[in-house]
Amino acid sequence: MNIGLDFDHTYTRDPAMWDMLIPQIQARGHTVYCVTGRTHGESHNVLVTLGKIVGEDHCYFTSKQSKDNYMLANSIKIDVWIDDNPILITSGLDTELNDGKIYL
Repeated sequence: MNIGLDFDHTYTRDPAMWDMLIPQIQARGHTVYCVTGRTHGESHNVLVTLGKIVGEDHCYFTSKQSKDNYMLANSIKIDVWIDDNPILITSGLDTELNDGKIYL
């Protein structure tokens, strides 16, 4: 199962809890991805915290584009989303301004 975990106001609300849970999820054969609306320029705090657990290659920065569309454009289907603001999973700059185009 692929799990998409938001960073701001989700992981950051209780990093110690997520740091304990994520390895257990991974041990059961599931993959956890960090999917954040941040830009690559805002990646440092993500990569030195959650990125150390899920792996930097499992951190995706959507630059405010819809998270689901962004991950699908990267050939990754997320089965379960964990996000404090779930509207951002299906809505973003691509759906509001870019006529559905995703920029990777």
